[in-house]
Amino acid sequence: MKIVLDTNILVSGTFWSGEAFQILQLVELKKAECFTSKEILEEYYRVLESSEIVEKTEEKKLAVKATALKAIELSKIVEPKTKLNEIKEDPDDNKILECALEAKADYIITYDEKHLLRRKEFAGIKIITPKEFLKKINEINHPLFSKRVFFLSSFFFLFSTYSPATVLEGFFRNPLVLKTCFTLFIQ
Repeated sequence: MKIVLDTNILVSGTFWSGEAFQILQLVELKKAECFTSKEILEEYYRVLESSEIVEKTEEKKLAVKATALKAIELSKIVEPKTKLNEIKEDPDDNKILECALEAKADYIITYDEKHLLRRKEFAGIKIITPKEFLKKINEINHPLFSKRVFFLSSFFFLFSTYSPATVLEGFFRNPLVLKTCFTLFIQ
């Protein structure tokens, strides 16, 4: 699956362990093929050196995550041959579309609601949020994956909150819970 990450995803994944970081982990694990361009990387480094980011990182003692650097290192750099003028309100965003077009990407992943996400698609390339992408990749890998993760996290929460005897007693008394377990793990 070919993806292009907007600069806001790269920056977010560099410092914070949210959805953007999870996507960078997928790139590092080679579950997604990431493409970028010289222009995107220049913007990324410019943002990292901006006073706003420097201030935030010093204030919160944030460190650059090695996974982010590895994912960027693993990204394939393309040189867009076509210059676009699709996003007139913010011409800087055109570099994301140009990169995706050149890479023949499947997805552009962004937090930019004003310009990119509003389009939903460009030249057959879907434009989605990190949350939407993670949902799609989980469904592709296994349709029951996200349900299993939810179930297991709920189960572990119960064990961390109540005694094991209380959890197991309630667990085995409820036929619906047993049926759900069977459905999620046997299929």
